[in-house]
Amino acid sequence: LRLPRRGVSYPLPMQESLFFQPFLGSAAVKIQLGLVVLSQNTSPKVILNDDFCVWNPDNIRPEIDGEVITIPLGYQEGKRAYAIVTSEGLKIQQNDIGKPPIKDKDCRKWLYAMLEEGNCAQLPEEHDYLSSSDCDDIENAVTKHVHNNLAPFYDHPSFNPKEFWKQCTRACKSGKKTKYNAFARKVCGIK
Repeated sequence: LRLPRRGVSYPLPMQESLFFQPFLGSAAVKIQLGLVVLSQNTSPKVILNDDFCVWNPDNIRPEIDGEVITIPLGYQEGKRAYAIVTSEGLKIQQNDIGKPPIKDKDCRKWLYAMLEEGNCAQLPEEHDYLSSSDCDDIENAVTKHVHNNLAPFYDHPSFNPKEFWKQCTRACKSGKKTKYNAFARKVCGIK
């Protein structure tokens, strides 16, 4: 099952229909989701929960097992989060999973790419938004776009944001980036 951006419905064995709908706020990075439960001969029931949110609703793969729907929500506070939907409502469950590394493809595609694509690595004079003094405070100097791309990783238990910004500062000052294997080990927890 795949949850598209516009919402989706599932018939449930309990004679109800469940609709997922992304609720977007202004400048939202994390997408708040809501449930609308429709039952025969009753008013629609809207279920919201502050923790029922995802970074990318296109990646949600709900699992239906009898009368229980489990929706993986990614990471929250360093734990793997799930929305559990039953006829009694919605609850958010967080499971401690230790510190697995960030997937190599995500580390390379999103985090390391920020160094490669010039968000940090190009010399400051090549950016119209960076001056040489900005390299010392690169975290506040880069665009909101960089922060939006980083946001999903802050909840991952292996992401090392302090090391990421150290690597970004180094790339900004020298115009050189760390080799990927060292970056992946220090920033993403990949051994």
